[in-house]
Amino acid sequence: MEEDGIIKEIPVFLSQTLSKGLVVYQFPYGDGGLNPSNSNVIQCSIKENPHEIMLELERNTNSVNYSLARGEQIAINVDGRDALSKNPEDVTFPKSVMDRQTYISKSYSDLNFAVGVLHENELHLTPLETVSLLRPSFKYLDKSDKRSKSEGKDNTDLDFSGDDEEEPKQIVVKFARQESEKTKKARERSFSHVSKMNAKETWYKSNYYDKRTDKSEIEFSKLYCKKINEKTNEMKVDNLQLLTHLSLNDGSLCSNSTHGHSLSMLCKMPLVERVKKFLQNARLIQFSQLTTLLGGSSEVQDYLKAVQQVAVLVQGCWVVQSDIVYNKEVFPGGVPGSLMKRSRDYILYLFTKSRTVTRQKIQETVKLPSELIKQILEELSQLVPESNDWEFLLAADLDFIKSYPDVAQRQAIKWEMKHEQLIESFKNSDINLSSVTPSKHRRKSYRDSSLSSDNESGTENRRKGYQITGHKIRRTKKNSQSSDVTPQNS
Repeated sequence: MEEDGIIKEIPVFLSQTLSKGLVVYQFPYGDGGLNPSNSNVIQCSIKENPHEIMLELERNTNSVNYSLARGEQIAINVDGRDALSKNPEDVTFPKSVMDRQTYISKSYSDLNFAVGVLHENELHLTPLETVSLLRPSFKYLDKSDKRSKSEGKDNTDLDFSGDDEEEPKQIVVKFARQESEKTKKARERSFSHVSKMNAKETWYKSNYYDKRTDKSEIEFSKLYCKKINEKTNEMKVDNLQLLTHLSLNDGSLCSNSTHGHSLSMLCKMPLVERVKKFLQNARLIQFSQLTTLLGGSSEVQDYLKAVQQVAVLVQGCWVVQSDIVYNKEVFPGGVPGSLMKRSRDYILYLFTKSRTVTRQKIQETVKLPSELIKQILEELSQLVPESNDWEFLLAADLDFIKSYPDVAQRQAIKWEMKHEQLIESFKNSDINLSSVTPSKHRRKSYRDSSLSSDNESGTENRRKGYQITGHKIRRTKKNSQSSDVTPQNS
């Protein structure tokens, strides 16, 4: 399949000024044009935890689609006929007609969206904290039902005089059982308890600014990136991650995945196998992204158990185990699979201690050819040209470490034990690397990579096609003659 040609390239800037509190509120479609653009906002209220807003919007009672008689009847059912004599705070419709509609927001978490402003061929993006859908609230109907039941009860409670005594009623006394800690946590996670606690939260009145006001214009200007950095880290997006994210959002499934497993097949697998197959392609991922991409059908604890069976924790992120990546006994060039596993584990251990590592330090310990070390590093990190170090590919997931400290502690203990085993195995290793050279079909690509460093100092040597033989670097020639060159430390 041919790729679409690039029509135009424009610079993209990331603004962080409003990233901590920017929320997009969506109004329901087909609601008669009831939105802040053409309706007056009577009142705006907000809840801090959970973050919710409540908007009271004025309804157009002069519209041909509005029934004035029905609106007055609803107001009477809710507030009664004596609404004008009541406390204004207890009255829902002060004008004795249903002239307003209340909307309450419902937030959706774990959605990675941003808003963009295109200005003078520059795209300025600002990450969103969340996206909230404004839904109409019909609490006034509950008030109407409660009032009608109360009036009906008052009409039926007549005072009958007579000698008939009231029949005795049986009283049942119930004693509550002592609640265990596990039961208490389960009850606190239940929908009824969360709804009850949410109802107890106080609504605080807030100011609403129309988009035509000066205050809105000032806030809108913050969507533009003020400080522009000339150099930014390259954003690498794996094809599988992109396709998976798009497929899960639009509901379509990739039945002919180039990675060998379609999303429909993944959904049918056990959870552990799903996590394993996904990490085989993604290599490393944050826990929140993993649960989002694989769907929320399973509990968080089930995801935790599954990911610990197939991955290891590095800086709060999960990286697929080396046993899964290198499952062959021998790799091209005669490199044993066990050595590749140990080398990768050692590199991962170094990343648990620091954001960056150096290839020279790794090579001194693992004794692998520089090309193979670079191959492992490119999978897990990216090169920082200024310092010539390799930086871990993902940002440290501190939220996961704070949320699951027991998991992080267990993983840290395992890494320390693993480190001792790795150092001991490297010391006692009897593997002869004198014959380890890149295979023929890969030698051409290796020729353009560094033998001893990640900078451009080895350009001349790479063009001549050196290969490692024991303690020396041997230069290959077309006439089968060779000359030994003493290697120099980079």
